[in-house]
Amino acid sequence: MIICDLDKCTGCMLCYNLCPVNAITIKGDRYGFSIPEIDSVKCIKCNICKSKCPQNNDKNKFLMSKDVYAMWSKDTNLRMDSTSGGVFSGLAEAVIKAGGCVYGAAFDETFRVLHQRVDSLEGIDVFRGSKYVQSDIGDTYRQIKKDLQSDKWVLFSGTPCQVKALKEFLSIKYNKLLLVDIVCHGVPSPLVWEHYLYYIKEKYNADKIENVSFRNKDHAWSLFLMKIVFSSGIIYKANAVTDPFLLAFLNNFCLRKACHECKYTCLNREGDVTLGDFWGYVSDTYKFRNDEKGISLVIINTAEGADWLKKIESGYYYTRKDIEETLPSNGPLTKPSIHEEKRELFLDDFINEGFEYCLHKYLYPRERSKSYLIGMFINNKSYLLGKPGRKVYEKLRNLMKTYLRKD
Repeated sequence: MIICDLDKCTGCMLCYNLCPVNAITIKGDRYGFSIPEIDSVKCIKCNICKSKCPQNNDKNKFLMSKDVYAMWSKDTNLRMDSTSGGVFSGLAEAVIKAGGCVYGAAFDETFRVLHQRVDSLEGIDVFRGSKYVQSDIGDTYRQIKKDLQSDKWVLFSGTPCQVKALKEFLSIKYNKLLLVDIVCHGVPSPLVWEHYLYYIKEKYNADKIENVSFRNKDHAWSLFLMKIVFSSGIIYKANAVTDPFLLAFLNNFCLRKACHECKYTCLNREGDVTLGDFWGYVSDTYKFRNDEKGISLVIINTAEGADWLKKIESGYYYTRKDIEETLPSNGPLTKPSIHEEKRELFLDDFINEGFEYCLHKYLYPRERSKSYLIGMFINNKSYLLGKPGRKVYEKLRNLMKTYLRKD
């Protein structure tokens, strides 16, 4: 039996969690993406996996008026440890203080990404920071159902397809469940990530990795800096136009195929709250300027999401924004990542020739575009214009971007 077209499979692992006889296991395909495999002997042909698969069903529509905010923590240390403004940590802390637990993506000891459960304030640390790799859900949905049936508050954070899968698994609405979906560019191959780490370790003749940060803020939040710390004290740093993994990810060489046709890249979100980086943020005032320490884009999709945001707002600076302001610089809110025409060539070369071969053919260092740097500088200084000058500024900014895109 085929659950869904494998090219459309998101790797959400709903089928694995649903199967009543544990006939489904999750394997890595040729490129390292997780896919379901059915044991024909165990399978009782109940068809639950196929009928519940989100890729076989239309997306639910529950559009509502969107409340949109730019937010960042008043705790500078928390903000610097987070990818953007630290809003997820605030929500997680509030849920745990209510006697609940939190599920999110974290590294294991080998820096494989998987979903974990924590129920202590100290445990939240493992979730901070982006992980640009598809997480292994495991039996997370089953664990969440047990927690909810025990009358615990639960916060679940994941990609929109993972959030949708959890909702399908639960089938009914639980009043003590807070769902947070992320603005997702797409999920890269875990196998490419594994080989990248091996390459960096070999290059620096290092044995153990102590810490990985995909978006280190030592220089600036907007600049995308990969930082890897080794037990020997060696530190590797490279930005988005020089680090090979970030180049592969941001240029769509190694994203899951389904990501290029993602039906969740829209304003009809799956979570009670949607979180992301507030790319393209501009401020009318000095107080709310972008100081390059990280700003969260927060979209409130439900009344439940609004209630939880209210509980944490005293610990954050925030300013109301219009949803239209977020769209030009936050592509995944309206459209999937573009299918890179060399994606299949890259992945085949990666499998047949190895990661280092792909470095020279596809992942060579680039130069950061002048339009990006100038646009970032202008956005960060926009408060100098005040509200009256904003519309004029926006027109000039768009003209400048169009002109400089030709460089």
